[in-house]
Amino acid sequence: MLEQTPGVHPILVRDGWPKNEKVFDDASAIVFFLTGDGKQAYLEPSKLKVIENAVSKGAGLVHLHNCIEYPADRKSLALEWAGGVWEKSISCRGHWVSTVDQFAKHPITRGVTPFEVDEGWLFHMNFAAKGVTPLVMINPPEKMRSTASAKKNAPNPETVGWAFESSKGGRAFSYTGGHMQSNWGKDGLRQLVVNGMLWSAGLEIPEKGAPNKLDPADLKKHRF
Repeated sequence: MLEQTPGVHPILVRDGWPKNEKVFDDASAIVFFLTGDGKQAYLEPSKLKVIENAVSKGAGLVHLHNCIEYPADRKSLALEWAGGVWEKSISCRGHWVSTVDQFAKHPITRGVTPFEVDEGWLFHMNFAAKGVTPLVMINPPEKMRSTASAKKNAPNPETVGWAFESSKGGRAFSYTGGHMQSNWGKDGLRQLVVNGMLWSAGLEIPEKGAPNKLDPADLKKHRF
């Protein structure tokens, strides 16, 4: 879908890390869509240096689903990179059917329409004090609020998608959904995530959103 925007040339990397690290040399953005809780391959010291180098040169970052859960000793890194982190002592996770229709006005939400998904969410995040713009909010069932901090926040909506602009000028987008592959068939979800990736790469988002057409057959063809 990303290649539908002129000048964008996405590279898919499997198994958590590329065989050729040169793919990072001229990267405008890096998208993480993998497991979390310290199992992220890119947190290994030698690999981390590669990502840090790319970020220092201006690469934006995107976190999708579980990878926003960083180990405790990397919490500050997550806040520096993404502006938010799933933290065991305060945050929650759960799976339920959600109507996603609360969006803030931002380039990333251009053209985004409401969608309903059977989704696994991470929510009630620990956010950075500055630079964070909440974009997508949902109202979790009360039984999903499993921590004292989250229960105290009820009945307020929870942010599950946000933009971040660091003090150094870097951009990042995070969305904690993404559990069910079938959900990528939802127009609003694709619009949100494609816009987020392109915005993180420093591109201007069209008023009606970036192109993101998808052949439904591809949802059955590609498995990760």
